Amino acid sequence: MKAHLFAAVVVLALVGPAAPHPVAPVPAAPSPVPTLPTPSGAAVADPAWSGPVGLPRGRSVSALSVATRPYPADGPSLDGRSWVISTPGAVYDGWQFDHLVDVRAPGVRITHSLLRGGLSHPDDAALLLVRPEAQPAGQPSAVVEDTTIRPRTGSGPVDGVRGSHVTLRRVEITGTVDGVHVHGSADPDDPQAGHVRVEASWIHDLVHLWDGSHADGTHNDGVQVVGGTDVVITGTRFSGTIPNADVMVTQDRNRVSGLTVQGNWLSGGACSVNLSDAGEAMAGIRVVDNVFARGTTTFPDCAILATPASAAVATLAPNSWDDGTPVAPRTP
Repeated sequence: MKAHLFAAVVVLALVGPAAPHPVAPVPAAPSPVPTLPTPSGAAVADPAWSGPVGLPRGRSVSALSVATRPYPADGPSLDGRSWVISTPGAVYDGWQFDHLVDVRAPGVRITHSLLRGGLSHPDDAALLLVRPEAQPAGQPSAVVEDTTIRPRTGSGPVDGVRGSHVTLRRVEITGTVDGVHVHGSADPDDPQAGHVRVEASWIHDLVHLWDGSHADGTHNDGVQVVGGTDVVITGTRFSGTIPNADVMVTQDRNRVSGLTVQGNWLSGGACSVNLSDAGEAMAGIRVVDNVFARGTTTFPDCAILATPASAAVATLAPNSWDDGTPVAPRTP
């Protein structure tokens, strides 16, 4: 999907504080990825996932009910397609969001929840948008923990998470186009672009669709960084069908710097990590201590692909294959 901002929109409603058959609270999940070996370590098997299930606790957002909304300032967008969070420090624990979520306030927390969106979505939508531009309530930011982000079957192309200033911890993302799409405003030097952390999470089995943006359909990435600084991806498992790249980094929207990809399990894609700098070398790039599975789809055993300019200034070792042998980065 192309990186640009959009007005995410959906009417939501809070259906009562308790369902007729409430689901027991979901405990915090342990980290899904064990400590990964350095290139000198022994071979490891694909680690089993024991992360969040994102089950609702009997509260859902699916139709407007002013009387039961948790924060008076939060509610549906003007065209009724998103639940807009405008309350600084708002906490949504154990919720099922049946439509898009649009964060426009700082310090928002979403925990033990399920984000699945509506029955259809506008172009370039995301199940969770954390707006990179300052809003009346301040610079939007969010922490999402122990949560599943998974669209409804047949709802059409949609990303999992978009924007800046977001931390994802023990989060499962599946069934989307891009898992996470990091971008700032239209300003190439936007200082608020990025500031994203993906930690101890599971991004898997993304959905390839014919969306009109590309002749060969959607270019699915686990995490796509089209701009920003201070982006950390650590302790996260990428598995299943991820057609384009587990981690795709470009400067299509904002300059990229201060990116760390460390201690992850990566598999699949044309190349698992693709550093494409659009003609200007990216600064402060570290891809280290990761374990890669063989079997990339377009280029055989392509763990890391970097342009010569970026490869010359990036730290791209040590990394290993899942049989313990060291990874050698490739250039186009």
